[in-house]
Amino acid sequence: MNLKNQNDQNKAVTVRRVLLLFASILFIYLFFNTEATHIWLEDRILPFRRHVKEDLQHMSLKDRKEIRWGGSYIGAQGLANYFRREHIKDPLVLIPPQEYFTRNGINITMPEPIVFYYYSGLRTILPNSPYLYKAQYALAIDSAMNTDIVHLSGKEDIDKIVKAYTTIYKPEP
Repeated sequence: MNLKNQNDQNKAVTVRRVLLLFASILFIYLFFNTEATHIWLEDRILPFRRHVKEDLQHMSLKDRKEIRWGGSYIGAQGLANYFRREHIKDPLVLIPPQEYFTRNGINITMPEPIVFYYYSGLRTILPNSPYLYKAQYALAIDSAMNTDIVHLSGKEDIDKIVKAYTTIYKPEP
């Protein structure tokens, strides 16, 4: 009798395993046939195979940071490099808020000050900061969308830059 119970249990375990196998296959089939999975495969997995040779040529830390973080990182590094070249130590830079770029149709994502510091080691502040009048330099943008680094010598200079940050150079679409 004990042998018969053991055979019945083995058959039940085998049936459960077969059912689990079919359920797993069905789940995997359904998973890979959804639109979201196709988009994920096309955007994330398959491009890796196509670009692996090119990616292997850009393995330096700087290249990988530029690829990962894009224009925000490159812009922050460019600004920091300017101050290094000019031998200006630990400047506090006033930067325009993101709304300024959006309103003027400029396709730049300006990182917030903490991210800017993470990208470049450069201290920046926004016009709504309580430390606004401690800024020593500002990122200025004129109506032709040319950028410049402006030395701020006092409250009047800072107020003028903040007013420029609220100006819309291009009409809203």
